[in-house]
Amino acid sequence: MNRLITTFWPALACLALAGGLMAHKASYVSPDDPHVLAYHDEVQQMINRFPRTVGGWQAPDTDNPTDAGAEQLLKANAMVSRTYTNTTTGARLEFLFYHTKDARHMRGHYPPICYPGQGWKLRDNSHSPSRSTPRTWLADRVTIRGMDYDFRRKQTLRNSAVLGSAQTFTLQRMHVSNVLIFPDGTFATNNDELTEFAELHNGRVYGVGQIQIVFHGTRLDADERQSIVQDFLTEAYPAIAAVQAGIPR
Repeated sequence: MNRLITTFWPALACLALAGGLMAHKASYVSPDDPHVLAYHDEVQQMINRFPRTVGGWQAPDTDNPTDAGAEQLLKANAMVSRTYTNTTTGARLEFLFYHTKDARHMRGHYPPICYPGQGWKLRDNSHSPSRSTPRTWLADRVTIRGMDYDFRRKQTLRNSAVLGSAQTFTLQRMHVSNVLIFPDGTFATNNDELTEFAELHNGRVYGVGQIQIVFHGTRLDADERQSIVQDFLTEAYPAIAAVQAGIPR
């Protein structure tokens, strides 16, 4: 028996190597593959179908203007950016849903990276709850993992009639609920996971999706915000599922 193995080992090794190469070739998908192109089209259509009415929240007929820098950074396959107003209370929120064909383009759009560039700082107060909090929401009976971020920013005010040339400040508050959606059916909660996926071939071919729900000010408490986020994610779930359906499994 040992003699047979010794005799045929070179041939067996070649077969194993050939099989490995064939498996690698089969797993390698071109960005121009019909499945990939159809996937990107489906994701784009599903994201663009997100309704302008969500419960008691209403968005205008036109989306928010796209920042030229963000557009150049993301090279988005689909981009929805809207301001929703509660028709009863007048409260407002921003809803953003992006998808990029190459996950590397999403890395700079992660909240703890992009918002500090606009002067926002994550809350860092030992007497307050955590400035970034892992969250789970239930949408269409599916658990969605994400993060909540609590930002602060000082705004300079000047009142020359009262203060002359003196300056005073007001503290602005912003809460961001964030969901990173991968085409393998998973979610991510930090930039390390996003960066790791972006370096994989599948990340460069299928891309990644992201949802941000942004609340300004202190008009809503934490429980109210979480309920609203769940309502919006429930409406977004068909598009979330489309993003997650990219990589065959």
